[in-house]
Amino acid sequence: MKDEIIKEIDRKILRNFRFGKLLPTNLIDKDKNLKVYESRLFYISQITHTNRATNVTIALKVDVNNGIHVIRWWLLLGGFVDVNKKLSFLAFSPLTLWFWILPYLRGDYDLLDKIRSIYPSAFNDMDAETLTKLGHKAVFDAIVLVLDNNGIDTSDLLHQRNNVMNINVSGGKFQVGNIVQGSMNKVSAKLGRTKNVV
Repeated sequence: MKDEIIKEIDRKILRNFRFGKLLPTNLIDKDKNLKVYESRLFYISQITHTNRATNVTIALKVDVNNGIHVIRWWLLLGGFVDVNKKLSFLAFSPLTLWFWILPYLRGDYDLLDKIRSIYPSAFNDMDAETLTKLGHKAVFDAIVLVLDNNGIDTSDLLHQRNNVMNINVSGGKFQVGNIVQGSMNKVSAKLGRTKNVV
């Protein structure tokens, strides 16, 4: 059923957005506290973008353990490379280089994050919110369809749909379920608040 779920989610995303295909991607956790790096398989695709270049990317993780399927998905928002931030970063780099070069070489510092920006516009916020709602709906509908096709009762899932898809915009931060997008263009996702369907 795992492959069936991934194929159906891929089909729904392609039909709804006409953009992107889920690609299997191994992500490696290079935690300093681990003796051996840990690798996990995710399915990732940039599914769409707003008119003001805010990219919407889906990351999907499907685990099967003792016949139990756990599906987690995240919709991540990414900004564009801001020319002003890029110039500012380059102009101040002779002064700031000493503070970030070692963390950068260790892999602890992301330079691209310092020059990316989400376009500050009410219309862009509305577009991003609409696209993320559509992305969540596409994934959720695909899961329900596969479960129904396999004779699994989904009535409880359908009743909880509004609770599962908790999306809101407030206080200058764009919050999509487990994802927070603020002015520093940092996307934080807490594992404890991921979308889980068992």
